[in-house]
Amino acid sequence: LALTYSDDWSKNNGGSVGAYWQNRFGKPFEEAVQKGKIGDIVGPVQFRDGFLVAKIEPAEFDTAVEARHIFLAFAGNKGREAVLARAAALKAEIANGADFTELARKVSQDPLTSENGGLWEPFKASDRVPQIASALESLQPGQVTDPIATPYGVHLIQLVKRSRTPKGTK
Repeated sequence: LALTYSDDWSKNNGGSVGAYWQNRFGKPFEEAVQKGKIGDIVGPVQFRDGFLVAKIEPAEFDTAVEARHIFLAFAGNKGREAVLARAAALKAEIANGADFTELARKVSQDPLTSENGGLWEPFKASDRVPQIASALESLQPGQVTDPIATPYGVHLIQLVKRSRTPKGTK
């Protein structure tokens, strides 16, 4: 609805103004939000530029990620290009219908996850190295990253699911 009807800059973000709603829309709107609970719809409330209708949501979320990975270790500095090429070939196999879980069981060199198909326990993306954390942000469930080189080796990661838990204030 925000994308279709809003005149505010936030419409392209689904109407989300994040934590920047305070001191922006005037006292009547702030009072309506302060009185409401998370999940409430407030408005319409008149302000200097028109009217507002808003849904109160948490300002922050904890995001848990569940993912599978295939890890191929570098053998020192030798073989880096070969490991990257092998990871690219695995990604092509997956794109052609190979089962990620089965490939992880067969070829992943992570002794902690290979037996369970590369499944990592749920984690926060920010708990991983930056290359992995940023790649996870753009994935949709079921999608697989391009090969990601880290100091440890190369990863292919498949996002299983992402869940968000509200925290903080409205």
